[in-house]
Amino acid sequence: MIPSPPAPSPRPPDPGSVPTLSPRAERGAARKNRTLTVTPGGYPRGMGKTEVLDRAGLEALVPEWRDLAAADPAATPFQTPEWVLLWHARLAPRRPLAAIAVRDGNDLVGLLPLARSRGPWRVWRTAGTGPSDYLAPLVRPGADGVAGRIADRLADAPEVDLVDLHQIPARSAMAAAMAETTGGEGIAQSVCLRVALPERYDDYVKSLSKSLRADVRRLDKLDPAVYALEEAADPSEFLRLHAERWRKRGLPGAFVGRLPTFHR
Repeated sequence: MIPSPPAPSPRPPDPGSVPTLSPRAERGAARKNRTLTVTPGGYPRGMGKTEVLDRAGLEALVPEWRDLAAADPAATPFQTPEWVLLWHARLAPRRPLAAIAVRDGNDLVGLLPLARSRGPWRVWRTAGTGPSDYLAPLVRPGADGVAGRIADRLADAPEVDLVDLHQIPARSAMAAAMAETTGGEGIAQSVCLRVALPERYDDYVKSLSKSLRADVRRLDKLDPAVYALEEAADPSEFLRLHAERWRKRGLPGAFVGRLPTFHR
């Protein structure tokens, strides 16, 4: 649950520029017992055009959503409308879909899809939780303060009791913004492994262990083969082989429950 953080010491105004808050912002800050951070230009973080969308609003945003995903250099397939909307339809149809959208004028500069969980507590979780990797907000290059504006909206959300964000990269701007907003740290639940590849293949091989280098050099001596990759209409055979392999180890594998249907 996101608690109300202690009020920080207000920043001194820049010389020659005294930023001001609107009466509504002042009332909101007093109600939350905290001081809004104000930029030198007088723009308080969290006071931009930040919208909360339902599923219909998010679906209407799909063209802009695709454009934003294409523009964000850190975007992954798990943040695209194709993945998120399918995840919701197949794995979480009973959880109302929502999103926090950040605009700069008419331009969409930030987007975080969410799913509402029903129960004793009203909960917002990142849409795609589970069979995804990174689920940080999409951010347009050059847009400043987007993660902070989303974090502020989450902290101030009257429509939820708990904000439970999963699969947010630990070093992302979103993780830092949530830590600043809540006055705490996130809980490490899983690790998504990444390998920073060097520019040259030989340098990569040199970084491997002695046994792996020997395996790679042995494979390099084999005659090269060219494989034509075709999109399978039905991945049933792949799913069957995967399950068979893991059953031999006494484990269920990665595709259990509704996941086979999702990936079909």
